[in-house]
Amino acid sequence: MVVATLLRHFVKEFSRRNQRVIDTIPSETMQALVRYHWPGNIRELQNVIERAVIISRGPVLNVALAELTPDVASTSTPAVATVKSASHESLQSMLEETERNQILRALEQRMA
Repeated sequence: MVVATLLRHFVKEFSRRNQRVIDTIPSETMQALVRYHWPGNIRELQNVIERAVIISRGPVLNVALAELTPDVASTSTPAVATVKSASHESLQSMLEETERNQILRALEQRMA
């Protein structure tokens, strides 16, 4: 239930920030997001929702659910591999966030 509340909050926040109107979260999407383990915790959820808001066309939240499928290899690997994987995901998320911010800044400069 906490994930659903956070999900709605992030959709509202990122919609406002990106001047988008997202008023529908498909039930399949909501169920998949609530069931997902979220190894990156709240920041991973934030990143997924922010990305979904940005790529969604129209008022329906479009989440790439295939990206939420747990990797079979990582579930059976030792703890060290899991830490490396989490570190890689964290770096990937940071890279994506930095790239997004650079794009937004460039767009804002063009608009000014």
